[in-house]
Amino acid sequence: AKSCASAAIVRLKQLNRRTVDVLAARLYFYYSYSYELTGSLSEIRG
Repeated sequence: AKSCASAAIVRLKQLNRRTVDVLAARLYFYYSYSYELTGSLSEIRG
């Protein structure tokens, strides 16, 4: 799940459309959630 979420975020950063904002919000949620569950949330925090 972690690698899938990371790949989705990479792909999402290539898109710059307002129509994907709802999808982007959901992807960022699951991206951070997967890192939180694996105990590596500090890797993605800025």
